[in-house]
Amino acid sequence: MRRRRAGGRTMVERASKFLLVVVGSACFMLILYQYAGPGLSLGAPGGRAPPDDLDLFPTPDPHYEKKYYFPVRELERSLHFDMKGDDVIVFLHIQKTGGTTFGRHLVQNVRLEVPCDCRPGQKKCTCYRPNRRETWLFSRFSTGWSCGLHADWTELTNCVPGVLERRDPAALRTPRKFYYITLLRDPVSRYLSEWRHVQRGATWKTSLHMCDGRTPTPEELPPCYEGTDWSGCTLQEFMDCPYNLANNRQVRMLADLSLVGCYNLSFIPEGKRAQLLLDSAKKNLRGMAFFGLTEFQRKTQYLFERTFNLKFIRPFMQYNSTRAGGVEVGEDTIRRIEELNDLDMQLYDYARDLFQQRYQYKRQLERRQQRLRSREEDVAAHVRRAHAHARGAAALLRRHGLVGLHAAGVHGLPLQPGQQPPSAHAGGPEPGGLLQPVLHPRGQAGPAAAGQRQEEPAGHGLLRPDRVPAQDAVPVRADVQPQVHPALHAVQQHAGGRRGGRRGHHPAHRGAQRPGHAAVRLCSGPLPAALPVQAATGAPAAAPPEPRGAPAAPGQGSAVAGGRRGTRPRAHGGLHEPHHREVVVAAGRGERGWTD
Repeated sequence: MRRRRAGGRTMVERASKFLLVVVGSACFMLILYQYAGPGLSLGAPGGRAPPDDLDLFPTPDPHYEKKYYFPVRELERSLHFDMKGDDVIVFLHIQKTGGTTFGRHLVQNVRLEVPCDCRPGQKKCTCYRPNRRETWLFSRFSTGWSCGLHADWTELTNCVPGVLERRDPAALRTPRKFYYITLLRDPVSRYLSEWRHVQRGATWKTSLHMCDGRTPTPEELPPCYEGTDWSGCTLQEFMDCPYNLANNRQVRMLADLSLVGCYNLSFIPEGKRAQLLLDSAKKNLRGMAFFGLTEFQRKTQYLFERTFNLKFIRPFMQYNSTRAGGVEVGEDTIRRIEELNDLDMQLYDYARDLFQQRYQYKRQLERRQQRLRSREEDVAAHVRRAHAHARGAAALLRRHGLVGLHAAGVHGLPLQPGQQPPSAHAGGPEPGGLLQPVLHPRGQAGPAAAGQRQEEPAGHGLLRPDRVPAQDAVPVRADVQPQVHPALHAVQQHAGGRRGGRRGHHPAHRGAQRPGHAAVRLCSGPLPAALPVQAATGAPAAAPPEPRGAPAAPGQGSAVAGGRRGTRPRAHGGLHEPHHREVVVAAGRGERGWTD
C-alpha cells in the first residue's frame, strides 16, 4: 500500500514538473520574441511569399466622398529611391501606432538585393547598401535610438544628418537625401493603448525632447507622477494630468516645435499655439515621402511599395484585437478623450482623407496602365500571327518553285533576251519577291476588284495582296494565256487538280483550262499596261498594250467572274487553298489574302 502511494505521488510530481517546463518555455519564447524579435527567424524573409500577380489589396471605395482638395502632385508620390546612392529612409516612430511591427517589416520583410543582417539575440540589424557598407535605413531596428527615445520631427531633422556623418565619414563627398516616413493611428485608440502601456510601467523618461539645442526645463515639462513610474494609474488619473504628453501626441511629434517656442507655453497664446502646431503638422505630413495608417495595413503596404519601388515578401496582417480594443469605456469617456486630443482628431481626419485619395489615385492609374499593356500585347500578338501567315505562304511558294525568278518589271517570270532586271531604286519591285495566290471577290474581274480594294489601305504596315492598287493590276490577254511560264502553269494545274474526284474533274474548276484565268499583279511598283511573258517553249512573246482599267473582253475575265464557284476553301499544307486562283507577284512581301 505504501509503495502504491509513493508511486502515485511520483507520477503526480513528474506531471507537474513537465507542465511547469512547458509553461516556462512558452513564456521564455514570448519574452524572447518581444525583446529580440528582429534577430529571430520568426517573420524572417524565409517564409513563403504570395505570387507576384496575386492582388492582395482591397478595391477602392467608389462612393468615397472627398473632404479636402489635394493637387495631383500631392497624390502621385512616386519617388526614385536610390539605395545604391546616398538616399536614406528615416522612420519617425510615434508611440502606440504600430511602429514596432512596421519597423520589423522594414528590416525583415523587404525583398532586397542585400537583406538586412539580423542576428539572434540582438535588437538591431545591419542594413547596408548593396555596393558599400553604409546604412540606407534610419530606424529603431537599424541604427537604434540614436537621436533619443521616440524622437520627434524637430529632433530628427536636426539630429539625423550629424549622426550619419559620424557613422559614415567617407560619405561626406555628396549630400544625402532623406525620405521621412511615419504611421498614424485613430487618436482614441492610440490614447487608450498608451494608457495601458503606462499602466504596465512604461515611462519614456529617457526621451530627450531636444528643441533649439536644449532640453525642456522641469518647469516647462513637469512630470505627472512621483516616483520611478506611473504603473497602476487609472484612466481618470491619466486624463486629469494637464502636462501629459499623450494629449495630442501625434500633432506635437509631427510639428516644428521651434515655431511655438518649443515647450515654453507662455511664448504665444494658447489658441494661436494650437493652430500653428496643427498647420505645421499637416504641412510636414504632406511633405513626407510616405505615411501609413494603422487601421489600413494592406493599403499601407500598397502605398509604400509603389512609393519606394520596394516589395515586401509577405503581406501585412490586419490585427483588430489590440489591448486598446479590449478596454470598455463609456460614451462620456470617449468624448473626454476626443476633447483632450482635439488637434490629433483634426490631423487624423485630414491624414485619412489624403491617404484614401492617394490609394484611389494609385489604383486607378495602375489599372489604366494594365489596360494599355494588354492592348499592346494584343497588337503584338496580331503582328506575330500575320508574320506566321506570311512565312506559311512563302513556304508554299517555295514548294512550287516560284521564288527567286526575275523579269523586267515583274518577279516570277524569266527575262526577255537583252533585258536587265530593274533596280529597286528605279521604282521597280524589290528583288526576292514572292508569288502569292489570291482570289478576286465574287462576280468581279481583276482590275475592277483591285480598283475597289484601293479604298482600303493596309493599317498594319504590311501590303496585303487583296489590297493592291488598281494601277498595279495588269491583266493578261487570253491569247497569251498558253504562253504563261511553266512554273505558273503548274501552280494552276495543281490548284485545280487537287480537287479531282469531287470538283476538280470539271473543266470549269480547272484554272489552267479557262481563258483569261491568269492575272499577274505586282504588290509594289508601277507596271506597264501589258505584261511581257514567255512561252513554255522559250520563245519571247509580248502582249499588246491595253488601256489601264479597260474591261476585259468576253471570255477573258477572271475565272471566278465567269465560272462556277466553290463553296468553301480547303486546307492544303497548313494554308487554305481556294477553288480558283490568280497568281499574284508580290515584291518582297509575304502575307496571304484569300477570298472565296
